[in-house]
Amino acid sequence: MPEITLNRKKLEVLKVNIEGKSYSIPLGTSLKRSELAKLKTEDEVMKFFEKYLGKELMDDLNIGEIKQIIDAWSEATKKAGGVTLGE
Repeated sequence: MPEITLNRKKLEVLKVNIEGKSYSIPLGTSLKRSELAKLKTEDEVMKFFEKYLGKELMDDLNIGEIKQIIDAWSEATKKAGGVTLGE
């Protein structure tokens, strides 16, 4: 009988440091399929990052800073063997 054993990885995260505080955002490779599938619209992407950074901080960041975080998260996810946003 065919068999597979999954060796579950430790949660992989992007660590984001902002003004002396550290935040951990799970990489796409650590998300459940349903969580990753939601990240198809800009609104859902913003909700995802708000979940880990907090709404107040997200409201305080400028668009350039948010783009830097999203780009770093996408690149780290890609390197970890996952997909980028929108895929």
